[in-house]
Amino acid sequence: MKIAIITINFAGSSSSLAEAHLMNGNDVDFYNVMFNSQHNLEVESFTLPALSSRIGIKKVENLSTDGLRRFKAFSDNFRFYNVICFGMPREEGLMNDMKRGLSLLVMRKIFKSLKDFHYDLINVIGQNLFSISLSSLLHSWNLPVIHSFHEVLESHLDNSSLYPGIEKLINKGIRINVFSEKSAKDLKRVSDISSQQLSVIQFGLFSGYREYGDVEIPELTGTENYILFYGYIEKYKGLDILYEAINLIVHLPVKVVVAGRGYQPVLERIKEDERFILINRWLGNAELATLIRHSKCVVCPYLSASQSGIPQTVFNFDRPIIASDIESFEDVIHNGLNGIIVSRNKVSELAEAIKQLLNNNELYYRMVEYLKHNREYDSIAEWKNLANKYIEILKS
Repeated sequence: MKIAIITINFAGSSSSLAEAHLMNGNDVDFYNVMFNSQHNLEVESFTLPALSSRIGIKKVENLSTDGLRRFKAFSDNFRFYNVICFGMPREEGLMNDMKRGLSLLVMRKIFKSLKDFHYDLINVIGQNLFSISLSSLLHSWNLPVIHSFHEVLESHLDNSSLYPGIEKLINKGIRINVFSEKSAKDLKRVSDISSQQLSVIQFGLFSGYREYGDVEIPELTGTENYILFYGYIEKYKGLDILYEAINLIVHLPVKVVVAGRGYQPVLERIKEDERFILINRWLGNAELATLIRHSKCVVCPYLSASQSGIPQTVFNFDRPIIASDIESFEDVIHNGLNGIIVSRNKVSELAEAIKQLLNNNELYYRMVEYLKHNREYDSIAEWKNLANKYIEILKS
């Protein structure tokens, strides 16, 4: 089959899905969409060899950079395109109306060539107005579109309203995929989508991160085997809960590293606490790989989440995760096998789980071996099976 994957801001899962389709013997065209305001060569799980500011589609011939080398083995069946477009603001107002109109006009011009490529499947993966408008446009051209959403609610923390634009796709009859049962339940709760229009296909490991070697991280100064909390720092991720849990551990033999952009009030205390190392900035792919590779474990004391790419990133490096009992984590973290699940917002349970991983070497290394075996053997079969589910949708 000939498959197109068009991704906007979700390159980690999308590129690994492309790899799985290739392993299943399909031809894949991968379109990495960026906006003209973006200038970073790094996207989630791979690094672009170069970046043009010119609006349009440019084929990427050099697949020798970190995260892209895995595709060199499929050179006869794989084509990588970087797409530069104008962004599409959600806000109201005359100027934003004009920007949306220009973006749509350019979108039509850039993607019209897809009509001539005779794809069996076009999977648009994105969360913004641009991606939703693109799926609508491709559908209007009678192209076989599936749109994948990572989030279906405006805010999963308070179970708010439907994410803007999804209802438009539902009304047009465009097939929608989500990555967790939690998202599917939420979508059914706030919309009238039918079971025939909705699918749940999860994602496997974000394999591109494995191609990144270690880099120096000045804030670590040689620190090893630390507890790691990473990602954009937001309220729902429960960093304050982690801080209180650490306060319950009398003799903490390792450091706690908190890494990522963002702000929560608890950071003021963490900055002054010698038990913690704070890296409060954007992290490159190589820095992220280095942080995980040299950690003891990763901690996710989240209060809410519809899905998360943290397990699919961390498990590439055979590190167990301590996480809250939210559905998206329970789908992939199996208690005692590749991590520990604790009750959300329970400080004492989190503290006990941390002590258990630090003090019980037999349990810890059993988890590490389980993760290693899964990465080396089971994860490939898992991804191939997930990719096949998209093909089954076409036949249903």
